[in-house]
Amino acid sequence: MDEYRIDSQKLIYHPCRVCDWIQGKHIYPIYVEISPVNHCNHRCNFCSFNFTGFKERSLLLNPLKKSLKEMSKLGVKSVMYGGEGEPLLHKYIVDIINYSKHVGLDVALTTNGVLLNEDLWNKIGESLSWVKISIDAYNPSTYAKLHGTKEKDLDTVFNNIDNMIRIKKKNKWNCTIGTQAILFPENADEMKPLAGMMKGLGADYFTIKPFTGHGYRKGFNRVDYSNIIDDMSIKFSDDDFVIFRSNTFNDLEIDRIYDTCYATKFWSYINSDGDVYSCSNFLTNKDYIYGNIYNDNLADIWKNDINIDISKCRKICRMDKINNYLHNLKHTVKHKNFI
Repeated sequence: MDEYRIDSQKLIYHPCRVCDWIQGKHIYPIYVEISPVNHCNHRCNFCSFNFTGFKERSLLLNPLKKSLKEMSKLGVKSVMYGGEGEPLLHKYIVDIINYSKHVGLDVALTTNGVLLNEDLWNKIGESLSWVKISIDAYNPSTYAKLHGTKEKDLDTVFNNIDNMIRIKKKNKWNCTIGTQAILFPENADEMKPLAGMMKGLGADYFTIKPFTGHGYRKGFNRVDYSNIIDDMSIKFSDDDFVIFRSNTFNDLEIDRIYDTCYATKFWSYINSDGDVYSCSNFLTNKDYIYGNIYNDNLADIWKNDINIDISKCRKICRMDKINNYLHNLKHTVKHKNFI
């Protein structure tokens, strides 16, 4: 059971915004991803953003807060901090997260978890709807190899998760604490014990997803799952704690039914230098920048239209399910009234 619909889509819960879009009205995004920094404390060998160079670059606090306040007024529902680098490296991340909540936005965080210590968690945990921690291995040696870091970081992450869950229960916070791993042949045997450990600690879920390379990333862009996918499906077929993203794995072998990206009207991406992109798949490509929050307001920025060349998109896109849904709304079937 995927109660969070991680392996599906949630646009169906915003019928009014979808109806406005169908009628050709101008709409603003429901969801915005924001990358507070470009740099990272890890060098994962599968990082989708390794082409950006990991520059010491951070979003300026006051312009970001101004944009967050504007988002709330425009009808944006949620923001997620993650992206190019490790968001917790931003020196004002506590202020950013708490201010986002203060202006009425739902707030989420994706992180490698190393910096999410007890002190920091006490300052931000109550403001978050969910946090997702990328772990990717159970054994320290595998973790260090995949994450490009020291083996001791894995124990740090495990201890941080343990403290987070304890503090969450003590304070009766509603934040969902999720954990995730990208599946590779070298960590496949570790998924079962890792999931068991996360469940034992009291995390809310553990999700396993496939690797798919970013369009511009350096290095490998495809993983052969043919020898491990069936075994993984069997291992977790009756495990309610594990969200094994079978739909997403299947999408690796399925062609898209749409030739236009409709999802760009419903979400947006702001990178660490303030550029507002139509899609994070095209970071560093100026042709896909709507504008910059340092120069313009979002109401004007999001009035710009950019057509996405989906032939250059990655094989698996998180907006794929949304695009399928919107494509079917745009291209109705015969006898549609016979429901």
